[in-house]
Amino acid sequence: MVSEGQKLYLEYKYKEALSKLEKEKAEGIDKIINAFFIDSLLGRLRFRGQCGVLRSLLSMYMSDRDRYMNYIRAVAEVLLKSKNIGVRSIASIFLDMESLANHDAEPYIIASEELEGDDRGRFIFDFALFFYSKGAFLQAINLFKTSREFLSKGSYEYSLSLMNEGACRIRLAEIGIDEVNNLIKAIELISSSREYLFGDSLSLALINESTARNMLAEKGVNSEENLKKSLELCREAKDIIPEDTLEYAAICVNEAIANYNLGKLDRALEELKYAEKIFKKHKQKQGLLKVYKGFGDVFYKKNENEKAHEYYKKAVGIIDELLLTEVRAHELGKSSYDFTLKTYAMLLKTSKPQDLDKYINALQNKKFIEMLVEELKDNNKIVEELKKRLKEIEK
Repeated sequence: MVSEGQKLYLEYKYKEALSKLEKEKAEGIDKIINAFFIDSLLGRLRFRGQCGVLRSLLSMYMSDRDRYMNYIRAVAEVLLKSKNIGVRSIASIFLDMESLANHDAEPYIIASEELEGDDRGRFIFDFALFFYSKGAFLQAINLFKTSREFLSKGSYEYSLSLMNEGACRIRLAEIGIDEVNNLIKAIELISSSREYLFGDSLSLALINESTARNMLAEKGVNSEENLKKSLELCREAKDIIPEDTLEYAAICVNEAIANYNLGKLDRALEELKYAEKIFKKHKQKQGLLKVYKGFGDVFYKKNENEKAHEYYKKAVGIIDELLLTEVRAHELGKSSYDFTLKTYAMLLKTSKPQDLDKYINALQNKKFIEMLVEELKDNNKIVEELKKRLKEIEK
C-alpha cells in the first residue's frame, strides 16, 4: 500500500495531465485518445467499463500494487508513443507509480549501514528529500529523523533536516492530517533550524515558519501571539530576500494574512498590492488566486461589497481555469479545497440578486455544490438556489 502523500502526488499529476490534455490540439487517433482521457478524468463517460478508467487504475494500484505493476508498465509504453503531449503526460504518471512502488524507506536505511557518521546521515537525508519531492511526506519525515541520528548536531545539514521535516509537517497539515499537532511540531523544528541556516535556506525557513504560524492562528491556537510572531518573521525575511522574486511575494502574502487577522486592514492591502505586482510579472496564477481572495476578504471586512465581489470574481476565474471545482478534496488537500470553497461562497454572498443565477448555473460538480450548501447554510436565498441547481444536475 502507498502513503497518503504518494496518493496525493499521483492525484495531483492527474490534474496536471488533464490541463495539458485540454490545451492540446490533436489530430487523428491522438484526438480520439485525447478526448477519451479528458472524459475519463472528469467522469463524463457513461459506459461503466470506461468511466474513470484512469482513476480506477489508480484505485487498483492502491489496493494491490504488485498485481497491476506489469499492466501499468505496458500501458505507459504504449502511451509514450503518442505524439500528444497530454497523453504522454498520462504515461509519466504510470511510470511514477512504478517508481514509487520500488522506493520504500527501509532499503535505503539498510544500504547506508556501510557508511559512518555524517556520510551516513547525508546519504539518508538525500533520500528523505527524494520522498519529500514525490509527496511521500510520512516516509520523508521518518528518514529526516533517522538522518539526524548520524549528522553532527548544529551542522548545516542537521539544520536542513530539521527545516525540511518541518516543511513536510506543514504539507500534512494542509492535507488535513493531524493539523494542529503537525503545525506545532513544524514551528518547533523550523525555529530550531534557523540558527545555523543562511541564504536561500534561511529564507525558506522564515517563509515556512511564518506560514505555519498563520495557519495555527487560524485554528485558534495562541492566535495573537502566532500572528505577531509571523509578522516578525516576515520582516526578517524581507531583509534577506530580493524584491520582485516569488519568495518575496510569498512573504508579502503571509504578512497580509497576519495583518488581516490582526485587524490591520490597510496594511494588509499594501502587502497584497505588492504581491500582486510580483505574481503578475511572473505570471503565477496560484499566487494571484491567493492575492485576489485576500483583496476580497479585506474589502468585505471594510463593508465595501462591490469591490470585494470584483476580486472574488477574479479569484473564481482562476479557480475555474485551473479546474479546482472539478476535483475532489483529497486531490487538492484539505486546506486548498477549503480555500476554493470559501472563495466561491464569498462570490455568491457578494453577488447582486440578478447575477446569482449566472454563477450558480455555472457549477457542475455535485459534491462541491453540496458543500457550498453547508458553507452558506445561514443564507436561505442562496441555499435555495443551490438546491435547485442540484436537482437540475441529478435529472
